[in-house]
Amino acid sequence: MIEAALKAQEDMGHLFEEVRQYAAPVQLHFQMIDVGQLIDETWDLLTLTRKGRDVRLLQPDTDLNLECEIDRFHIRNAIRNILENSLAACDDPVEIDIDFSEVQDTNRRFLRIAIRDNGPGFTPDQAKKVFDAFYTTKTHGTGLGLSITKRLVERHGGQVKLGSDYHNGAEIVLTLPRSQP
Repeated sequence: MIEAALKAQEDMGHLFEEVRQYAAPVQLHFQMIDVGQLIDETWDLLTLTRKGRDVRLLQPDTDLNLECEIDRFHIRNAIRNILENSLAACDDPVEIDIDFSEVQDTNRRFLRIAIRDNGPGFTPDQAKKVFDAFYTTKTHGTGLGLSITKRLVERHGGQVKLGSDYHNGAEIVLTLPRSQP
């Protein structure tokens, strides 16, 4: 019973936080953060959600510098939304793959983070709406998670999009600037 109460409390806290993030102005406090460590920290926050499930989070061993000048709290929430969606959409065994790469445009360097799961992916109609506020495929979802993720990443000067092959599992690609202008 205690475990069920803790899970319900976690769910209510997360629901409150989603609504608050959607309604509140975004205030950013930038600092250099290792995104790989932030993903591990975020994964640890989902311990209760993962409990009793067969799940694996795979991050590559890489020599690539994973530091970006970001707001820890907001990017952690953006990543959490993506990971929670993967856990909700996938049947066991769940496998979530993280891939990092460097991207550069004419003026700035970016870290590209691809988060891919082994779930059902998206239909073409879902792919068009996935970042729209209040759009959900879940019976108990708010439809705010990915729209908040998009808002937070864009507020950092980055981008969020679906991977190109969205039929074989879902892939959400975040592109975060290495430093703020």
